[in-house]
Amino acid sequence: MKVKSKWTILLILLFLVSCAGSQVNQSSSVTVYQSLKTSKTIYDAALKTLAALDYEGKLPKDVKFNIIKAGNVFSIAHNTAVQTLLDGKTPDLNTVSKALDEFLFLASDYYKP
Repeated sequence: MKVKSKWTILLILLFLVSCAGSQVNQSSSVTVYQSLKTSKTIYDAALKTLAALDYEGKLPKDVKFNIIKAGNVFSIAHNTAVQTLLDGKTPDLNTVSKALDEFLFLASDYYKP
């Protein structure tokens, strides 16, 4: 298995674990908040890695464009979910998860340590 695949699997597993239920004494709002926080942490870590690759000239312009586009979709989904949570409603985490998956898929496809 390539290193980039292991990296992606690790990040996806981390996100899924954060979304997978909570302790009995936690409210659903706390669980949703923790899931959103974890997804943002994963996104930020991947983005920093990609920025370093871009700085080193290892990220083609067309690839960079697609990754930025997918990152923007994730950011919008994440921010919408956060605002929904702040409004006292339960956001749809599936949208955030799908957007993060797409971003990580594109990122892992070009991540070559």
